[in-house]
Amino acid sequence: MHLDNLGSTMVTSGAASSSQRYLPYGGQRGTAEVATDRRYTGQRWQAQFGLYDYSARWYDPELRRFVQPDTIVPEPGNPQSLTRYSYVLSNPTSYSDPSGQWAEGAYVSGITPDPKVVADATWWREYQQVEGRNPGPNSVGGYSAMRVMTQGVIEAKTLGVDAVGAAIRGLSLTTLIGPVHYDAKGDLTEQRIYVFQVRDNDFVQVKPAK
Repeated sequence: MHLDNLGSTMVTSGAASSSQRYLPYGGQRGTAEVATDRRYTGQRWQAQFGLYDYSARWYDPELRRFVQPDTIVPEPGNPQSLTRYSYVLSNPTSYSDPSGQWAEGAYVSGITPDPKVVADATWWREYQQVEGRNPGPNSVGGYSAMRVMTQGVIEAKTLGVDAVGAAIRGLSLTTLIGPVHYDAKGDLTEQRIYVFQVRDNDFVQVKPAK
């Protein structure tokens, strides 16, 4: 099979060659078809439904939309991500979506770093033992929040909500996301932003770089 830059099957060769062209959102351009069901961006074409199987969801190239809503919002700050039926941030000539959940190659931002960047092998091993899975994009934030709460309980010497809240105000400590400081109101004095790119169906931190 011969593919284009998005992984779509353009030509099949062998005993009988075939070819196919596509519209930007995956619709068929012309009447010629390739002799395989792996077509637009390499996804399986289900002719009986007129839909592509994107693993997590079904995609309709005529509607230019997924037929089910996305189960996650990869980048809440991007309005295109808030349209939970949209395909690859409405930019099909630049991105593909192998999993049906996020656009391959797209950049997204977050407020917590990648555990692969900030956590050591011991932390990974202990996380896997406790959670029974690998850490994800939100794991560092969750465990850092637990570290803050634990320190608040230690400082307050009680589990009382008001006392712990008071102890966190003005608290300074180091977590996986780095130094954390709270002001007298209990707000973070500094909020860092991390930039990720979707590569091979995974979030890879690109800024700040490792």
